[in-house]
Amino acid sequence: MNTAVTAFLAALEHPHRAQIGELRAVILAADPAIREEVKWNAPSFRLADHFATFKLRPESTFQVVLHTGAKVRAEPLVMHIDDPAGLLAWVAPDRAVLTLRDQDAVAAYAEAVQGIVRQWIAQLPAAPADDLPRVGAPARRALATAGITTLADLAPRTEKEVAGLHGLGPKALGLLREALRERGLAFSDERDSG
Repeated sequence: MNTAVTAFLAALEHPHRAQIGELRAVILAADPAIREEVKWNAPSFRLADHFATFKLRPESTFQVVLHTGAKVRAEPLVMHIDDPAGLLAWVAPDRAVLTLRDQDAVAAYAEAVQGIVRQWIAQLPAAPADDLPRVGAPARRALATAGITTLADLAPRTEKEVAGLHGLGPKALGLLREALRERGLAFSDERDSG
């Protein structure tokens, strides 16, 4: 779980904060490739692009907006989701709002929510091979020059080796470390010392 999202939720004043945290865990468990961050002032989930974002208002419910990315597409995707529990309200062919209303809804609908999320991401365009987190242009150039374009390329390297790349600062290194951790990976020296 992303530490920035955890901190955001810890500070969130919302009557359904506990359920939002539970729903977050359900969504993340739907697929190990899902990453999260705070975007649009709410927890948001992404693969190559964002596809689901919590809608924190109104506070009478807890909702997740399922969408097809941050940018409007010239030709919107038309999503087809099997939703026997009736959790989705469609606002466009490529946008639906998943709504849960009561305290026990997350536990009651966890499997249904994961099924919806899996169907949704299966219809998104394929992710590019580059699964590195968003870092600044100098850091990205430094990684590319070193032959690192994916987390799989990064994991065999030591943290010291990567930190020594010209153009890669502490912030980028922290983002890389967090991305590895979210995928169950680590720099080689961290695995050797653990």
